[in-house]
Amino acid sequence: MALTSGQLEQRRPLWSAMSDLFLDTETRWSVPYVGWRCAESGLDDATLDAIFWCEVFPLAIFNLHDIAGEWAMLTLPESQLVARAERQERDRVQELTSAWMVKHTWDAALVVCRRLRTEPSARWRALMETWEVLGKRFLEDVGRKLISAPQPILAKARGAGVDVAAEWRFYEPVLHQLAGDDELKTLDARLGEVRAMLAASEG
Repeated sequence: MALTSGQLEQRRPLWSAMSDLFLDTETRWSVPYVGWRCAESGLDDATLDAIFWCEVFPLAIFNLHDIAGEWAMLTLPESQLVARAERQERDRVQELTSAWMVKHTWDAALVVCRRLRTEPSARWRALMETWEVLGKRFLEDVGRKLISAPQPILAKARGAGVDVAAEWRFYEPVLHQLAGDDELKTLDARLGEVRAMLAASEG
């Protein structure tokens, strides 16, 4: 079935956001942003899942197999995205070999999306930015300073009424699922750095 102009406009931000999970860089930090875009779309889980697996995945997965893959922004051909949207066919063979490369981040983005749906939309951006900071601190190398100072972002979130400690309780299990085995070996140190960051932001 042909996409309407409204459906096309609805998909464009999703195609762009979902493609971030296929960049040749640290994509786990993008999970809150992708979840936010999914919530903004107003689409249900089944439709979002179809867009990811039927439309974006078959066209974007090549980047993770490329030795010199794109790391800044992945631009997918809209004509091919539209064609796949109208066919709504999953590439099961490709998924068998490559789905593992993105499934964990996509599943996490859906968790974030579901959580945002329970909140007023006016709070979504502040929540998304809070989870981004928490994720960067947890997933960054132990002892390494974050490029962007987290305190102003967390202070802004608190000013918007975000209970940062409560959001850490929500997002921590998501991050545990995203972490690799080597990172989990330093779990206590990572948790300690998040707690120290939260404590510093309260002062």
